[in-house]
Amino acid sequence: MVYKKLYPNSKAKMVMFYNNKWENKKLTDTGKFGLKLMKSLEIEAYHGENYIYENLYDLYLINKFISIEEMISEKNKIKEKKGNVSVKITTLDDTYYISSKLDKGISNSSGKISHDPNVGLLSGLINFIHNNNNLCKIVIEKHNITQDYFNKLPKSKFWYAINEIDVEFSDITIIKRPDLPNKYFTIENSCSEKISTILLSQIIDKKYSCIFSNHSGCALTNIKTHDNDIIVERTMPRPDILFYDKTENTLLIVEGKIEKDIHLGINQLQDSNLDRFIQLIKLSYSDSIIKKGLCITIDDISNINKYSSIQFPILFAIDLNGLYYYNV
Repeated sequence: MVYKKLYPNSKAKMVMFYNNKWENKKLTDTGKFGLKLMKSLEIEAYHGENYIYENLYDLYLINKFISIEEMISEKNKIKEKKGNVSVKITTLDDTYYISSKLDKGISNSSGKISHDPNVGLLSGLINFIHNNNNLCKIVIEKHNITQDYFNKLPKSKFWYAINEIDVEFSDITIIKRPDLPNKYFTIENSCSEKISTILLSQIIDKKYSCIFSNHSGCALTNIKTHDNDIIVERTMPRPDILFYDKTENTLLIVEGKIEKDIHLGINQLQDSNLDRFIQLIKLSYSDSIIKKGLCITIDDISNINKYSSIQFPILFAIDLNGLYYYNV
């Protein structure tokens, strides 16, 4: 298959932003490899906090891979964590074999392309190999994806990410690949809670630092502390965002909800629900003042006053017209 860019007329730059400061953060071998791969794919990378951004490649003196062989050597040397199955690459003649488990292996995700971290890494590896040798063959092994999954022609961001590069899956026949869309991004026409929580994280006063986030559908972060980060158990009741104001030594716990579920947000902010999470916070912020509030998407911002007397204040609200209310 002839390689084609998905959006050949686009002049957009590819940029990765990390909304936390990386200063004095030691880079792991996996982190270094990821940055090096992104730079090799012409993706810019920045970290930022309180509206100050720094180029990660400059911070860690990251250079591009000079060859496929160098990339493979560095990837295969990364030590495998206990309990994990690392992505490995081998070669034979002009064929590259990439061993990568692509399903989560649980419930409805078993046998389907669903392992986001590996999908992202695999997409980067395929693009880099193809960019440097577009006549080679690329074979995905130990993927754990079933023939039935491919027969159904499912849409997947994996197909978008590899830009129609021809790849083979061991023990699988790909009869047809799903058609790619004319555009990837669409205008949001419904109010989801993460629209408000993510926007609040971006526009909140500079004195606040986001030290924990669990935006709907996004990755769960650790709690950033003065020393080491604290891991939050996935089964633990937790809010959507936790901000810290160093000058006032105040923690701000925020729960995001769509308007019709505000009552659920109020229940989730109760001490009885967040007890274990608050105990974790107090390990490093024992003398901090704790405040709480809601962040919502609302049908009509002009109706915001009807929530003025609820137990926890509305800190931020936005409607589908882009009109918003801010009270932090």
